[in-house]
Amino acid sequence: MKSSPLLIIIGLLVINLIINQPTNAIDPRFHTYGEMIDELRYVSLRHPDITRIFIIGYTTTNHLPILAMKISDNPQINEDEPKLLYNGMHHACELIGPEICLYMINDLVTKYGNDSFITSAINNSEIWVVPMVNPDGNYIDRAQIDTFWRKNCRDNNGNGIWDPGDGVDLNRNYDFAWSNGNPDPNSREYHGPYPFSENETQAIRDLCLSKKFLFDICYHSSKELWEGEALYFPWRWGNVFSPDNACIKPIAESTAYRIINDAGSGTYYAIFGQAADGGLARNWMYYAAGIFSFTIEVSHTYFPPSYRVDSICQRNLAGAYYLLQRTFGSQITGHVTDSLTNQPLVAEIQILQAYAPPETIAPRTSDSAYGRFYRLLSPGNYTVKILKLGYATESIPNISVIAGHPTDLEIKLTLNHINEDRIIPINPNNMNFQVLPSITNSDNKIEFMLDSESNVNINIFSQNGRLIKTIINKMVPAGAYSFSWNYKDKNGKKVNDGVYFLKLKTDHFEQTKKLVLTN
Repeated sequence: MKSSPLLIIIGLLVINLIINQPTNAIDPRFHTYGEMIDELRYVSLRHPDITRIFIIGYTTTNHLPILAMKISDNPQINEDEPKLLYNGMHHACELIGPEICLYMINDLVTKYGNDSFITSAINNSEIWVVPMVNPDGNYIDRAQIDTFWRKNCRDNNGNGIWDPGDGVDLNRNYDFAWSNGNPDPNSREYHGPYPFSENETQAIRDLCLSKKFLFDICYHSSKELWEGEALYFPWRWGNVFSPDNACIKPIAESTAYRIINDAGSGTYYAIFGQAADGGLARNWMYYAAGIFSFTIEVSHTYFPPSYRVDSICQRNLAGAYYLLQRTFGSQITGHVTDSLTNQPLVAEIQILQAYAPPETIAPRTSDSAYGRFYRLLSPGNYTVKILKLGYATESIPNISVIAGHPTDLEIKLTLNHINEDRIIPINPNNMNFQVLPSITNSDNKIEFMLDSESNVNINIFSQNGRLIKTIINKMVPAGAYSFSWNYKDKNGKKVNDGVYFLKLKTDHFEQTKKLVLTN
């Protein structure tokens, strides 16, 4: 993912697909792709301190940039903050999704500094918005080639032109229950030649895996009366609900109940989405990335009349902003770090009361940048288990989670083959190192004694297991021996500060020692 300087964004406006986009009968209240770029660029120019535009990928057929706007108080850096995603237009004809996204962007930046809740949310989280996931497909609707076109523009038959048999339904292309989808390229719900075959879904996938969002809303719309004004959440799988159901269901209901319907007679309603439905973004996000992802079916039409658009957008903000509030509510959060180096670790975080095996959901892990993890939970008592290959497993019972507040948990993991009380931090100018209890210490020396002739192997390894240097590897007679390490690798290059492991192995014993090298 690359950030997009403003000059690059300006240059995007000359793309042939945009400048030649024909005039059509679709209400001008709905943004074209080019108008969306203008809108994002305008917001970015006026609010450079809290916004940044990113190119997260390029469309499959016309290679148009798929744009995301990040809203945060430090938009240029990856902060140790919770992250949320809002996106629109997986389906090309569902024009209201981008309008809600753009309306939300403008509302957030306008209220920053004036509204205490919005200001706090932007200062303490990262809000990502992808207004148009499917700009290629949207062109088909805009050009009135097919005003109910929902797919992208993949050339399924390879004839080099667009025809009604082309395209992939992007919301059937994600790699969860993908094989349950429709394999017919002529179908409006064609799931594609293979999971994540489309650039558009790859872009959303990569963004989700890198950012580890807490929440996502995928805005859709439907012309079916039975399907609209509803929020779908993960999941129901036969008679089994998701392992997070005790938490995700009330969040889904609270989100839906805050959105007033078009008639003003009630609210949206929350309903279980089916896990078996093939290739849905919502189900994949929950399964693979642990995101509480919701599909909101807006209104009862693909493109409502212009006089209703602002009202629909405004009413949907209540649900979107509830998730911003819930981001800082009841949960267990914290960091996982190495007990000696304090470096962040990617470790699996199991909440035993909300756990399912890997065949059901992918392991929930801390991030690589900070070792940060978030597990949204309902109030109660929980047992937390932390697992990391090569480290001793930690299990912490009776962690209390209270309503409206996060529970912080800082976790230090120790390597499972290291005796912590025998770890000696070293300095390049004064290396005191003991491999065995019977070995004497000497500055800048590694000393040991053999009772009988033996093969001796001493290697230095990096923290990730890469061989740095072999100190000795040969048969030696009984006696006392002394070796030194000059802090250089096998190529003679001085190593960086950090954690290293010295492994001594003979015919009769072996031992590994952690070294912390600091200047």
